[in-house]
Amino acid sequence: MRKLFILISCLYSAVLFGQTNVSGLINSNTTWDLAGSPYIVNGNLAVNAGVTLTIEAGVQVKLDSGKSILMNGELIAIGSAGNEILFTSNAANPEKGDWGTLICSINATPAVYDADGNYLNGSILQHVILEYGGGNNTDGQVVIDGSPFMDHVISRFSETAGIFGESNTSYLQVLNSKIYSNNGKGLYIKNGGDKLIENNEIYDNNNTGIHVKNAIIKSNTIENNSGLAIYLWNSIVDGNKINCNNGGINAYTDGIIKNNIITNNNSITDLIFGRIDTLTNNIISDNDVANSVVGIYFGRYFTENQFVNNNCNDIIEYQPGYSLSFPNFNNSFSNNNFINSSILNKNPSSGTQIQLNGNNFQLNRFVFHTQNNSNTTNVNLGNI
Repeated sequence: MRKLFILISCLYSAVLFGQTNVSGLINSNTTWDLAGSPYIVNGNLAVNAGVTLTIEAGVQVKLDSGKSILMNGELIAIGSAGNEILFTSNAANPEKGDWGTLICSINATPAVYDADGNYLNGSILQHVILEYGGGNNTDGQVVIDGSPFMDHVISRFSETAGIFGESNTSYLQVLNSKIYSNNGKGLYIKNGGDKLIENNEIYDNNNTGIHVKNAIIKSNTIENNSGLAIYLWNSIVDGNKINCNNGGINAYTDGIIKNNIITNNNSITDLIFGRIDTLTNNIISDNDVANSVVGIYFGRYFTENQFVNNNCNDIIEYQPGYSLSFPNFNNSFSNNNFINSSILNKNPSSGTQIQLNGNNFQLNRFVFHTQNNSNTTNVNLGNI
């Protein structure tokens, strides 16, 4: 009986403290289970097209210096709360940039969703932690050109971006995740198709928090990033908390910015800048801005915003070329410290109009200023 107990104990220890070295090509469906964990990636590893790599909950994947994983097939990495899958450095004292990147390439199997946006099948990272990657001249700790479904992912301590994509191949969702303490941008996807970036916490990154194109950016907390909170192309920014960043929102093309709380940010230029089609129902308060709170060269709908306690040169600096309307929908400008003026129409082209209707101006150091008096400016139309 004693010998049997010792034998069983030894077998249990071997499973509990098992280690599996992996590298090279995976040509057939493979599962990394808890019994073989940790999996040590001691050489670059690639999963071929048409092949599925499944990683079980609780598995640790440790990568040697400079090593990367390339997914040309399907990745099924589903952990659980408190039993996450971990991608980390194999160094005794890990540092940012120890390993390369987890690449879901354009050839990888993308996630598939139903009509309501619920995940059905395809590549997925759920309850996954990635840390200490982004080395070896890579663009990010995880590359998602292949559009995996990302839910409850933590990406931290990367030498470059926390999450990077050159161009997502199909619809992409990044939900309920934390992206923080990375040396590059938090979430950086240059181009590609539609995206939903929802209910994430993106903070303490050493650059811009979110840089995306063709995205709905919804209900995120974006704070304490060393660069802009958001740099967007053709995107909707809805219901976010944007706080204590070194910059606000830059809309390169067609930004819709609504229902956000934008507070306590610092900016050496404009806090919200660019082609802003719609700015509505935002609370913009207590920001310290060297130039303007809003600096735009295209805008149509500015309604129901509250500008409160901002320290700035101008609330709004409007560049030439288009008409700008503040219709009768209760914009509120209160307790702001305007070094120059509240609304600045800067050298507009012929025919440009600014209309200020039904707005509330209270307790401001306020001078309305237009640098080209040949254009029409309607100010006293129901304003307080």
